[in-house]
Amino acid sequence: MIKTIIRLGLLLLVGVLVYNYFLGTQEEKESSKRIFNEVKDLGEATWNLLKSEKEKFDEGKYDEALSKIDDIFDKVKGEASKENNQEALQEIRDLEFEQEKLKDRIATTDMESQEPEAAKEKEAISEEWQRILKKTEEVMKKVEKQE
Repeated sequence: MIKTIIRLGLLLLVGVLVYNYFLGTQEEKESSKRIFNEVKDLGEATWNLLKSEKEKFDEGKYDEALSKIDDIFDKVKGEASKENNQEALQEIRDLEFEQEKLKDRIATTDMESQEPEAAKEKEAISEEWQRILKKTEEVMKKVEKQE
């Protein structure tokens, strides 16, 4: 329902802009031209940002973050082993498994795509990443409390 209202509002807005661009007064035509140019500039800026992020991804921007998570897992695993904390060790193994699945998702996701499905997948990857980080922090706190 709300999507339909928003779509109709956008359609109406575009219709008014096109009408003013071709059939409006001189002032309305100038205003419409200015709006179209700003939308065009926004589109170009967005495209450049996506290209930049794609290049960073290809250069390994996220590899460093994944490496840091591996280091954290190793540290927590070492502390849990010292304490012989089997529960924490199992949680870390589970998190490592989830991290590997996430790495596979990142590798198979087309980060360059602007399709809605790809955007949803990127958002889901980000949310999963945050969940793993939060869970890792919780395990670290448990291990530190037991020391």
